[in-house]
Amino acid sequence: GTVIQVAVEEVRLPEEDWGSDGGGVGLAPEMGDEDGVGAVGSDGRRGNQRVVDIILSEWMGYFLLRESMLDSLVRARDTFLKPTTGIMMPSHASMLVAPITDEDERKVQHNEYANAMEDWKEFAETTQTMYGVDMSVLEGDFSREQREYYVLSSRWAELGTGCLLAEPVVVKEYDMHVCTVEDARGVGLA
Repeated sequence: GTVIQVAVEEVRLPEEDWGSDGGGVGLAPEMGDEDGVGAVGSDGRRGNQRVVDIILSEWMGYFLLRESMLDSLVRARDTFLKPTTGIMMPSHASMLVAPITDEDERKVQHNEYANAMEDWKEFAETTQTMYGVDMSVLEGDFSREQREYYVLSSRWAELGTGCLLAEPVVVKEYDMHVCTVEDARGVGLA
């Protein structure tokens, strides 16, 4: 088979794969869905592109939607996947939330913030001593920026089940065969 790795808007199924005369894999739509297969439109695409058997995609960002790839996946499915026999992998996705605690991670964050502020103090003292420049006017902004970065920003961390304070709750579920771009707009309790 053919593997295509580009943005869905740029996909053009390779011409050689359309051959049914033994010179290609013979891409073809499902039985009864042959309308417009041979015609090439002004955009360079054949009339019916729904000839792909499987879409295998690693599209998920943090909390499934961060990188907004669901839109591209839906467009690819609706443009290329055979409507009744096509397979989406993964076929389903669920978003869950749960309250957590991780004292060790909290300590790491606060230590990193304290180290950044210690580095700042050394820099400010050196700048004052060597160049006579008082950097104290910037200390508040620097501290706020470092606090936002080290303490208040989200971070990737692998947590064990012992960090859970309650059972996870499903807030959104997606069936990749039928979900729409509109389904990704907003998340509420399921």
